[in-house]
Amino acid sequence: MLALEGTKILDLSGLVPGAFCTMVLGDLGAEVLKIEPPTPGKFRGAGPLPKGEEWRKEAAYFAPNRNKRSLGLNLRSEAGRQIFYRLVWGADVIVEGYRPGVAKRLGIDYDAVNKLNPKIVYCSLSGYGQDGPYRDLPGHDINYISMAGVLSLIGPSEGSPAIPLNLVADFAGASLYGVIGILAALIARNKTGRGQYVDIAYLDGAISLITWFTTRYFQNGIIPKRGETWPQGAYPYYGVYETKDSKYITIGCLEVHFWENLCHLLGKEDYIPYHVTFDHFLYKSGDKKWDEIFSFLKQTFLTK
Repeated sequence: MLALEGTKILDLSGLVPGAFCTMVLGDLGAEVLKIEPPTPGKFRGAGPLPKGEEWRKEAAYFAPNRNKRSLGLNLRSEAGRQIFYRLVWGADVIVEGYRPGVAKRLGIDYDAVNKLNPKIVYCSLSGYGQDGPYRDLPGHDINYISMAGVLSLIGPSEGSPAIPLNLVADFAGASLYGVIGILAALIARNKTGRGQYVDIAYLDGAISLITWFTTRYFQNGIIPKRGETWPQGAYPYYGVYETKDSKYITIGCLEVHFWENLCHLLGKEDYIPYHVTFDHFLYKSGDKKWDEIFSFLKQTFLTK
């Protein structure tokens, strides 16, 4: 038996981060009903839908829709809302991804559904949360991670930051934190008998993901910079190297014995003392020996 078998979820999220959130819950056994406009003409903000056979392929291979049923429902109409309210009576969780205030205008916000089902767990996914000065601003992953300070930490020290797909704010900050919030609320409901409102902000999630890096600032007053610490590839024992066939190999020799093994294998025992120290968590060393080691490894991995 899966952990969430018997848990019923109404998915109003619309966009992929919400769909990924409910996909994970479905993978854990929840019954997910995806509620969509009866005649969607577009993915929201992502251009026209494909047609014919291409649409069949899209539907078959769109992973975030797995483990879900779907229902076309016009929530702008009174008849549509009444159907939704009947579904709320038997539901455990609602996930929505509207801009703040939209659910309230439609009459399907937490306050409305809580009156129908006090045990409901209601999760809202939004860029900046349901209150505060940014709540009505539009945004996408790249905006959230730049405001959070994440983007400035990714990529080499020279040039522009590297965009990490939309993994950080969309799928980690919103989708997975949404799953965590919902699961925590379900556990709390088992104790109290009541549901609760879960407010997930993409920006908040992105900020929390760099807690380990901001800790260094509060400890030492050092502002983390792109490409200057070992997790960012500033040291040769943790990096990406091009190979002879124009592909890449990654080296993660953080532990001393891993680094020793590599140095022995390459006949460079004099490199063994040059390994991770606490300072490497804070900034890039000015010791020219690191440049020599980098150069040697780059040339070595290009030979095969």
